[in-house]
Amino acid sequence: VIYPMTYVEGGVFETNSVKERIGDYYIGKYEVTQELWKAVMGTDVIEQRNKTNPKWSLRGVGDDLPMYYVNYHEAVEFCERLQSMTGQNFHLPTEAQWEYAARGVDNDYSDYGVDEIAWYNGNSGEVTHEVGTKMSNDRGLYDMCGNVREWCDGWYGSKRALRGGGWY
Repeated sequence: VIYPMTYVEGGVFETNSVKERIGDYYIGKYEVTQELWKAVMGTDVIEQRNKTNPKWSLRGVGDDLPMYYVNYHEAVEFCERLQSMTGQNFHLPTEAQWEYAARGVDNDYSDYGVDEIAWYNGNSGEVTHEVGTKMSNDRGLYDMCGNVREWCDGWYGSKRALRGGGWY
C-alpha cells in the first residue's frame, strides 16, 4: 500500500494575531484510506464502527475511501505502527501544521466554489467519497476541506483537535 506524502516548506503561520514559525515537514497528500488503515491496523471500517457503536450508519466502504470511526488514540497508534513498519517518522500534525498546509501557499480559495474543493453536506449524499477526487489546494493536498475530519496533535479547548470538514 502506498501513502504519498507532500513536502510543505515552512514559514510564518498567523492566526488570531499570533504568529508562529512552522518548520519544513511532510504531510499526507490524501486522507488515510481504508486500504492503508487495514494494512497497518488490521481492522476495516465495519469493525471500527462496531467498536464505536454498531447502530451507527456506514458512510462508505471501499479501499480508496477515507477511514473513519477512528478515535484520537487509534490515530496516534496508527502513526506509531506506520513508523515502526517503515522506519520513517510519522505523527499527527499539530493544529498549526494542519492549518498551514490546508490554507496553501496563497491562502486564497476565492476563485473556487466549495463544490470544486470539498465533499460536504451540500454535495456528498451523506457518504464519503474516494480520496483525491476533488481539486487539490496549491500545495497538492486533497480533501483538506471535506470528506472526513482529521485528528491533530493538540487540544481545542477541552477536546482533542479535529480539523477539516466532513461529508455532513
